[in-house]
Amino acid sequence: MSTPKDRERVLSQIILCGLLFLIVTCSPNANTEKARSGAIRIQNKDLLSDSAVPLDGRWGFKYQEFLDPAKWKDRINQDQGIPGSDSTVEAERESNFRTVPGAWIRSNDVDPALPADGIASYTLQIQIEDYSNTEDLSIRLPTIGTSYRFYFNGKLLAKLGDPESQDLTMTDALRPRVVRIPVGLLTEENEILVHVGNRGHREAGLWRTPEIGRTEIIEKQDNRSVALALFLTGGLILIGIYHLGLYIARRKESAPLFFALFCINIAIWSAQSGQKLFSRLIDNLSGHAGILLEYVALYVSVGSFLQFASRIYPDDMPVWPRRTLAGLAILFALSSLVLPLDLFVHTLRPMQIIMLAAVALCVYWTFQIVRNKRLGSTSMGLSLVILTLTVTNDVLVAMSLIPGIYLAPYGLMAFIIGQSFALSMRLSNAFNELEDLSRTLESRVQKRTDELDSLNELTRTVNESQDLDYIVGTTSRYMIEQMGMRRMFLFLVDPITNEIHGNGGQIEDLSDEDRKFFQDLRAPIEPDLGTIYRTIKKKKSVYLDFRKTGNPTAPIDRMVVEQLKMKGVVEIPAIVGEEVLGVATIDPGDRRLKREEILRLEAVVAQISGAVQKQLLLQKIEAEKQEAQELKVLAEREKEESELLAELARETNRGATIEELLEPVARVSHERLGTSSLALYLEDDSRHLVLRAGFFRDKVDDPTSYPELVQRIPLDAKGSSLPRVHLRKRSSFVPRVSQNLLRNFDIDYALYEFWHYEWVALLPLVLKDQSIGLIAWSGPASDRISRKDLPL
Repeated sequence: MSTPKDRERVLSQIILCGLLFLIVTCSPNANTEKARSGAIRIQNKDLLSDSAVPLDGRWGFKYQEFLDPAKWKDRINQDQGIPGSDSTVEAERESNFRTVPGAWIRSNDVDPALPADGIASYTLQIQIEDYSNTEDLSIRLPTIGTSYRFYFNGKLLAKLGDPESQDLTMTDALRPRVVRIPVGLLTEENEILVHVGNRGHREAGLWRTPEIGRTEIIEKQDNRSVALALFLTGGLILIGIYHLGLYIARRKESAPLFFALFCINIAIWSAQSGQKLFSRLIDNLSGHAGILLEYVALYVSVGSFLQFASRIYPDDMPVWPRRTLAGLAILFALSSLVLPLDLFVHTLRPMQIIMLAAVALCVYWTFQIVRNKRLGSTSMGLSLVILTLTVTNDVLVAMSLIPGIYLAPYGLMAFIIGQSFALSMRLSNAFNELEDLSRTLESRVQKRTDELDSLNELTRTVNESQDLDYIVGTTSRYMIEQMGMRRMFLFLVDPITNEIHGNGGQIEDLSDEDRKFFQDLRAPIEPDLGTIYRTIKKKKSVYLDFRKTGNPTAPIDRMVVEQLKMKGVVEIPAIVGEEVLGVATIDPGDRRLKREEILRLEAVVAQISGAVQKQLLLQKIEAEKQEAQELKVLAEREKEESELLAELARETNRGATIEELLEPVARVSHERLGTSSLALYLEDDSRHLVLRAGFFRDKVDDPTSYPELVQRIPLDAKGSSLPRVHLRKRSSFVPRVSQNLLRNFDIDYALYEFWHYEWVALLPLVLKDQSIGLIAWSGPASDRISRKDLPL
């Protein structure tokens, strides 16, 4: 059984053989005898042979002058040149001669360029050796630019347009024709005289080579050319209509539409550019209409083909070059609506440059589809190469840069065969896939059902749990076990600090140190964050296959790719509403993901989005509860402090003693801070700190019960920290007292021996920026306070 590749190889060989046959059969006949110095010698046997004799070479030429056809014998007798004799280069350069075929606006080695608008006379003397008038002869006149009168031996045999018009010579559409030479008019010495006039066209003169031969042969060749042109035109139009029908049946696919436009316009152009079929079929077709048919169809075909190429293999056609060239082609076509004919015809030269650029672009496109091994790319590529060669040939022939014939219609047929085969391969492949889908539908449905069951189980698990770490771990395991991913980890967005930070995932093949690095990673949300930044800002998933795109350049991306040895990455935003809560970074391993697989991953990440939102909401509620509790405690403390101040104010107004004022202070500090000892020192006139009251073991002490060393402390004493706090007017708090250190300070150590405390706080009593004393607090280790309690 043959495979698509075998069929494609056979078709490629057929197309190549067809091209070789086309080149051989369509090549112009070589003729060693050419016109020289306005004359040509033809053997009688050549005239009566089965092929026409081309009349190319150096013709007599008079610019801006119409020669008198009645004086044809005088011109022959003047002996302008002897056929077959040697001529010098200087003689060939004379303005009395011009090379045919060729427009007179073009220069060559022997002919100067002349203005397009004007009139001219072409003459060619034909000497027939061994002449015998036994057969009817005819001359095939090609298209001549742009109006003419054709004389043979002084007799007018053909006319097209008005060569002497000062307005527009091209009143009739250009067309080739076969002119019969009347019996008895042909002699051994003959002259062809062509009066050519041009107004309004960009080129003028004998563009193509006239041919002479037996009437039967000339008409047969002409009929064969017309039949072939009709066949090509009809085939192209039918193919265009067929593809137009395909587009109407399925409008989602625009490739058939552009291919239909291409085929129909190429059919119109090929019919009018070569055999001028429209001019032959439509009587009195104007020259203006004929030119518009030919030029506009060509311009539209270029734009429609580029659009077709971008639709059939879109990934391989560069976007901006294609849009630019297609846009220019359509713009030139639309210019026909506003430009007069004498200006519109000058758009052909820039359009030919655009066509060559389009050919180069299509060559690149062909290389891409063959390199990427697209389905049907071999036959498509080969047929497009043939079309490219033939179109290039036609452009060069049209620009008179090379001799030859138009081959683009034949190349187009080869291309259409290749394209049709490629299309049939795609349709066959689609049918095979449909059969396979029908055969495996039940298993696919069961597989999809299992996937949905797994996803529903994951959804239930996520909804039942409030632990984000557990949800992320469960989700990542689902991606690895059920969807074939390599690993997944989650980055959360902190809107307050505008940072992302890691939040776990499945990174089992990393060391504990590397796993902790990714889980604890924090980075600002800025362009250096690479794909994660782009995912957060665009709120869309990003899939990169590094085997195609190469490794990323952003520092974070490069670090993650190198650390995890990733071959691709999928960044999916976890979105709730319009807010991005985080980004799931997924490593697909060696797999190349399809669009439907990415959609499934997005559905799984959506489960995380709800869990993240729930977790953030719970954290917010817990934070608000904690803040409310702290506010409640603060309010209670402020109430106690207010009550203490009020009590102290009442006792002061009552005239209470210092001991009586110290008692509520000691009570509140014991209840609030767990203090076990309190002492009040005031400065006297002799610059001593005098112990005025004490509180120890839940009662007010008599100061005289304290060691004498601590009852009266000089301000300049070296063995105590109490004078230093008093003089500096700054609080001192020692959360952990070192007994060994206190041995170096006699006064402090004596107080320590009396109270046996584990922490101590000394607060100066400041009044109008002057310290009048201090209060010493202390307590056991079980009730150790912190520095934030000092404001009390």
